[in-house]
Amino acid sequence: MNVPGEASRRRKKTAAKAGADIRGQALLTLARLRLATPLRLKTLLLPHQQDTDYIRLALRNLRAESPALVGRAHQAQQSYWYCTPAGLAEAAASGELAPTAGRATGKRVASGRTGLREHGLALVDTVIDFHRAGAAGHADWQAEVAHPTRRLVRRVQVRV
Repeated sequence: MNVPGEASRRRKKTAAKAGADIRGQALLTLARLRLATPLRLKTLLLPHQQDTDYIRLALRNLRAESPALVGRAHQAQQSYWYCTPAGLAEAAASGELAPTAGRATGKRVASGRTGLREHGLALVDTVIDFHRAGAAGHADWQAEVAHPTRRLVRRVQVRV
C-alpha cells in the first residue's frame, strides 16, 4: 500500500545520508581548491549524479553542524562555497591535506570584489578537466599560495 508522500520521504532520507557521506570530502575539496560552486563540486565528487542535490545538502549540513567550517557567497543567482580558517584547520587535522605555509581561505576570492573569483573558478575548471581525462584526481591538487596585492606591498613597504 502506498502512503502519500512516502516516496518523497525516502528520497529525502537517501539524500540526507548521501550528504552526510560526502561531508568530509566536500570540506577537503574546498580546502584544497579554496572556492567551488555546487555544480563543480558535484562534477568532482559525484560525477554519476544527475543534479547537485546531494552536494547542496552536504554543504548545508556542513554549515548547519558547524557554521565556522565553511562560508558561502552569493552573486548573480550562484552560490560560491569556501573553507573558513576553522575549516582549513579541521581539514589539516584529518591528515589528508598536505600542510602548506600561507594557506588562505577562499572568502576573499568568493566575494568577487577582488576580481579573483573568475581566476579561482578557472583553476577549479582545470582540475575538473584533468579529473575527467583521468590524468589526475581532484585530491592531487593544491591551490597556489596567495599573491601579495599592491595594497599589501604598500603596507609592507611602509612598515619596513
